[in-house]
Amino acid sequence: MKIAVGSHNPVKISAVKNVLLKVYPQAEIIAAEVSSGVPDMPLNDEVAIRGARNRARQARDILQADMGIGLEGGTATIRGDHLTAGWAAVFDGTKYGVGGGGHLLLPPAVDHKIIQEKKELGTAIDELVGGNNLKQKMGAIGILTAGLSTRQKAYEYILIYALAPLLSPELYGSPPYLSGKSNLSDRSDQSENPDIPKKPGKRIAVGSKNPLKLQAVESILKNIFPGSKYISIKAESGVSHTPLSNEETISGAEKRAEDARKITGADWGVGLEGGMVKIAGTWFTCVWCIIRDGEKETLGGGVHFQLPDLVVRGILDEGKEMGTCMDELTGMTMSKQKMGAEGILTRGLIDRKTTFKNAVTYALAPRISETLYRI
Repeated sequence: MKIAVGSHNPVKISAVKNVLLKVYPQAEIIAAEVSSGVPDMPLNDEVAIRGARNRARQARDILQADMGIGLEGGTATIRGDHLTAGWAAVFDGTKYGVGGGGHLLLPPAVDHKIIQEKKELGTAIDELVGGNNLKQKMGAIGILTAGLSTRQKAYEYILIYALAPLLSPELYGSPPYLSGKSNLSDRSDQSENPDIPKKPGKRIAVGSKNPLKLQAVESILKNIFPGSKYISIKAESGVSHTPLSNEETISGAEKRAEDARKITGADWGVGLEGGMVKIAGTWFTCVWCIIRDGEKETLGGGVHFQLPDLVVRGILDEGKEMGTCMDELTGMTMSKQKMGAEGILTRGLIDRKTTFKNAVTYALAPRISETLYRI
């Protein structure tokens, strides 16, 4: 199999190799510099998706490959907050798979450079920290999360989300065409421990009894805030079982975080909420995290992958929860507390816990890179 990447950016090429060679070990991965057909700095998800799709299609056509991959970075504005964003598209000649995520708050100085001075995110970050072409290194995500994540990692995750319809075509109502040979073992890897200065321990309350949420929060925070105490408490989201927009989903995370903090008297309340959002005519999942202390809240997440039509219809027409729909589709039980929809649809390339960990990491950025958010 020949797989074409629509960019010569080494970070994008490495991300594609790291993911695709797990699924198609014999694949030949080649690259072509192509035009995204959108502005250099996409300012909303719809434009970024269009750029990723254009890159995927052109790369496949130019290099006569079996599959084209497009990766496009940009920003998005949600509830008045300006966040980073990334999108991936996979094109096999007949259909696209699309995935997105990497949403974390931009520092005010970076926001000003992008909106007022019309600069790219990479340029704005370089100027903020005195870097040189950081978008082809650790990227804005790496700088703002102090190395907890990187641009390459973020691209790898959104590419995995984009692959879901090709890896599990039978669940999306398509014939098994280019589906890979992956199995349902968890291959997600967040084993790296960046050298982030340690901070005093805290009492941290997670607004849910879902064990995956508690595990995700503890696994991200334990090395930064050693000695912290973690509490899992039932907290109502105040929104529908499956929120139907980014805004509603964030409101659910917000209420969980605030109630968890108030009920327990903890230093921080953490809320994680999943839902759906319709972007560019397609229904995607979304997962958002809010970290709340006594003075402020910070937001992170995004995490978008396409849902099978039967799941969308079950949610919209029958009012079912997403987890219930996935259980009915696959014959599993309580999948949302195990590998989750993403684990099932990506055949174990990523799981629900990793999705939660990413959202927590992105929400943590303003709290571990405080000086960059004060400039």
